[in-house]
Amino acid sequence: MVVTYKDWHDMLPYALHGYQTLMRMSKGETPYSLVYGTEAVFLVEVEIPSPRVLAEAELDESEWSMKNTFDKRVRPRVFKEGDLVLKKRLPNVKDPRGK
Repeated sequence: MVVTYKDWHDMLPYALHGYQTLMRMSKGETPYSLVYGTEAVFLVEVEIPSPRVLAEAELDESEWSMKNTFDKRVRPRVFKEGDLVLKKRLPNVKDPRGK
């Protein structure tokens, strides 16, 4: 901790690290991730996983489980030359919002 105003330079690296790892709203990224291409890893997150990291791991696991369940039930469609297929041609509709 800063004991006196004369010790401010000792805490400067910590303040800089905090500033560089803070999310910026204009870019949606941290300055650290823009420079190094990856998010900064905090020792706290390495030792004790954050709720965000745990939620991502559970989400990945549930997505994998859903994919496997779907892949087990789906049957591939194989078309041969001469088979009749229904092809829908949807009209080109402009966006009502004008975009």
